[in-house]
Parts: sequence; C-alpha cells; structure tokens
Amino acid sequence: MANDSQRAGLEAYIKLFNRLEQGCEGLEACVTEDVHFSDPFHQLEGRQPLADYLAFFARQVETPRFRIRYRGWDGDVCLLRWQFSGQLRGQPWSFPGVSELHFTEDGKVRAHIDHWDAASHFYQRLPLLGSLIRLIARRLKP
Repeated sequence: MANDSQRAGLEAYIKLFNRLEQGCEGLEACVTEDVHFSDPFHQLEGRQPLADYLAFFARQVETPRFRIRYRGWDGDVCLLRWQFSGQLRGQPWSFPGVSELHFTEDGKVRAHIDHWDAASHFYQRLPLLGSLIRLIARRLKP
C-alpha cells in the first residue's frame, strides 16, 4: 500500500497535469531527475525532456484536463484510469486511457507509462491517414 508521501505526490502530479496551460511549475517536486515517461508517441528519459514535452503538449492542446475515474495502488505503483478532454486545432478531443505511475518512497514519480488507443483517438483525426484507418476499420467489422 502507498505511504502518505506517495499519496500526496500523486495528488500533486494530477494537479500539475490539470493545469498544464499554466506551465510545468512544480514538476521538479513531483518527479525524479531521471524520470522515465512513455506514451504511444514518445519514450523520454529525464525531467527536462518531460518538461519540454509537456510544454509542447500544452501549446498544441487547449484546456487539457484529465478526469480521474479510478485509482488503484499496489506497493509503490499506482494505476490511474482517466478520461482526457481538450481542444485540438479548435475541435473537441476526448479519449480514455490508463497511466501506470511508479513512485519513490518520498513520493516522486520515477516512471510514468501511458496506455491509450492512438489509432482510434489520434490517427483517425488526421486528414489522409484518418480516412485510410477508418476504411480499414470498416472492412474489419463482421
């Protein structure tokens, strides 16, 4: 079970992600220097590459929000099931996902691994590639 520092670290980290449009202030207190981050598009190592990525993300997506629907702890690992919402190029963008967060004893995130369906929730939104993916998906339906 998580300790008090880890639970507090989780709350601070969630808060940081829900105010990305205001910047990454506080990231240093939330993650280790050598934090590992991965999502369907990136594999990052280190606090500064993560800060750069989050700043880029915040410039691309207006009002990004992560609504936590479930959290479960097993030792120093927390699984979060979330619903993301925001605006991408002026259009609403929403999708579900899961984050696997590994914490240090003092409550800092040392690994953040995101799992979400990029084909359904990102690639299909692209003009040419999206049409091709939708066509393939229709042909695969029984």
